[in-house]
Amino acid sequence: MKYRDNINYVLFLVSVLFLTLTSDAQSISHGDNRAKVLNNLGVDYFVQGKDDEAIASLKSSIEIDPKLERAYYNLASVYSRLGRNTEAVVLLKTAVGLDPRHVEAHARLCDSYLTLNQYENAISCYEVLIPLTPRDARSHSNYGVALMHANRHKEAIAALETAVRLNPKDVENLNNLGVAYLNVKDDLRAIDAFRQVLLIDPGSEPTRYNLAIAELARGNRSAAIDQYSFLKAANGDLARHLFDAIYKGNVVDINK
Repeated sequence: MKYRDNINYVLFLVSVLFLTLTSDAQSISHGDNRAKVLNNLGVDYFVQGKDDEAIASLKSSIEIDPKLERAYYNLASVYSRLGRNTEAVVLLKTAVGLDPRHVEAHARLCDSYLTLNQYENAISCYEVLIPLTPRDARSHSNYGVALMHANRHKEAIAALETAVRLNPKDVENLNNLGVAYLNVKDDLRAIDAFRQVLLIDPGSEPTRYNLAIAELARGNRSAAIDQYSFLKAANGDLARHLFDAIYKGNVVDINK
C-alpha cells in the first residue's frame, strides 16, 4: 500500500470513528431526552390522578436513564400517595444517593420514615436535612415529633421551639410544642402553648383536648370541664376521652 493510500486509509478510519462517536453521542442524547419526556409525562399523569399510568411512565424513564434522580423522586411521590411508603423509601434513598443536595427528595425521605414509625431513621435523616434547610420550620417540627416518639423529650422541645420561632403562627408547631412540654410535666408552658393555638384557631379540637389535660395536671378541673363542654358539641370521641380523664376513677366532692 502506498504512503498516500496509507494516509487515506487512516483518514477513513478516523472518519468512521468520528461518525461512530457522533452516532453514540446522539443515541445517548436521544435516550436522555426520552427519559426526561417520560418523566414529564409521568408527572402529568400524576397530576391527573392516573397513578397506574404515572408509575408505568416513570419506571420506563428510570430504565432508560437510571441516573435521572428526579424520576425516582416522582415515582416515590406516586407511591406515597398510594400509601406504598416502604417502596417510596427505597426510591427516595436512591434519589438522595444520586444527588445528596436534592432537598425535596431528602425531606420526603425523612417524612416517609416518620410515617412508617421508623423514628431513629427519621431522626438521623432530619439531622442531615436540617443543615441543608436551616430555616425550614416544618423540618424542625417533624424532627421534634420524631424525637418525642423516641422519648428524647428535651431535644424534642428544643427542635419544636426552633420551629415556633421560625413560624410562630403555625398551630401544628405550637400544639406539638405544648405536647412536648406536657411530656416533661411543664404544665404551665404547655397551657401557654395551647392557649396561643386557640388565639389563632379557636375551633381546634385536639388543642382544646390537650389544654384540658394540661389543666387537669394543674388540678384545674373546672377549666377542663369548660373544654369538655365545647368538645361535647364538636367532637364526641374526644369528649368521651376527656370525660373519662375528668371523672373515671375519681370520687369528687360537691364543693370541688
